[in-house]
Amino acid sequence: MTRAESDEINLLDSPTFRYGIAASTTAILFVVAFWQFDGTVRWIVVALALANAVIVPRRLAAAAEQG
Repeated sequence: MTRAESDEINLLDSPTFRYGIAASTTAILFVVAFWQFDGTVRWIVVALALANAVIVPRRLAAAAEQG
């Protein structure tokens, strides 16, 4: 049975889900960065948040393609 014939719903196939996961974790990292840290550490956490926003949707899309 192929994936198209299956009645399963895979959330990873939805771009809204993939970008929503990335957006929520990025928002959490931003809040933590500005609430808990200052100086260089704050900007490192902000950089990690931005990297998260770019990388996570791509990795989830790759995982969806692998099934």
